[in-house]
Amino acid sequence: MSRFLWRFLLAAAAVLLLSPPGLPGAVPSSDLPSFREALLGRINQLRMQNDRPPLEVDSRLEAASQEWAERLAVARRLQHRSDDSLSSLLEAGGWETINENLYYSSSSPDPARIVADWEKSPLHRKNLLNPELRFAGLGRAMTSRGAAYVVFNGAGGERRKSWEDLWKKLPFLPREE
Repeated sequence: MSRFLWRFLLAAAAVLLLSPPGLPGAVPSSDLPSFREALLGRINQLRMQNDRPPLEVDSRLEAASQEWAERLAVARRLQHRSDDSLSSLLEAGGWETINENLYYSSSSPDPARIVADWEKSPLHRKNLLNPELRFAGLGRAMTSRGAAYVVFNGAGGERRKSWEDLWKKLPFLPREE
């Protein structure tokens, strides 16, 4: 094996082994948990001011929001998920409703500013204040140049019954007393 090829393979292996988790091109952030907490706090403050129940973190929504934020950072553009993608999240969670807000900042975003900007937009405000929402997922990804992509996903409505629950209620099955 040539010396050049050997060095190339070693460099490639080092990049793969030393790269942080997540999508290539999205820079990891050590303050993500505190950012999420502050952003959810601002969202819940807005909801409470408008007589809406506070949102709880849902780990599936959080993972999906983070993954989408990383994809946006890699692509370097804002783009909502497709209806099929949102429908898949809806089905996986068993909710009746789901929505999504996106945010871009050329520098590290401030949770208060994000919510204030969303509040000024009628559609974003409507998403945040949807009375059916019960759960939230928040994602943020930074680019190597310091730009940030933020994703909010809210979901809620009555959880759908499982097939087992529906099966037990069929009228022709004997009832256990």
